[in-house]
Amino acid sequence: IFSLPDIQQLEVLRGPQGTLYGAGSMAGTIRQVSRKPNLSEVEGKFEAGVSNISHGSGGYTIKGLINAPVVEDQFAIRASAYYNNFGGYLDNILTGEDDINDGTSKGVKLAARWMINEDFTADFTYFYHDYSDNGRPEDLDATPYLTRNYPSFDGYDDEMSIFNLTLNYDLGWGQIVSSSSYFDRTVINRRSLDLLFELALP
Repeated sequence: IFSLPDIQQLEVLRGPQGTLYGAGSMAGTIRQVSRKPNLSEVEGKFEAGVSNISHGSGGYTIKGLINAPVVEDQFAIRASAYYNNFGGYLDNILTGEDDINDGTSKGVKLAARWMINEDFTADFTYFYHDYSDNGRPEDLDATPYLTRNYPSFDGYDDEMSIFNLTLNYDLGWGQIVSSSSYFDRTVINRRSLDLLFELALP
């Protein structure tokens, strides 16, 4: 689950699912529903936190959001962002590296709502998320525990961008809804054998 500070509700769909919504979800689907831009009020929130791991490194979290009506009751924008720094606790006793499983998670969401008239609404959202860590959070083969005694090709990077435009027209007796999205994702899993095979190819 992402760390956006502007969640309105969470919806859980049990798996396995073969339907259009949640298709291919063996363990189920979790949907995060964020708040829509407020057309009439200025809003803001800021949150910060720190953490520490015994025999490891510290971490911190920063989250914030702002809502601003540009044209009252007609057009507003809403932005939220987060940055998480995770402390590590695994040491590589062969290479001398400490806390090798630390990482970061950051993201931003921009939303705009245009009330074209009392029956026609247009919503645009952009979401960006980037997660990165430097090593597996466990190593059961090492002695003593919570250490690693071999050189390793490790780490994980996951970067994604999602664009969405939703048009909603109220006919009184029903609604016409159009939702179009573009999703772009890049994953580099250094723990996967696929990457090793790619590097081995000429």
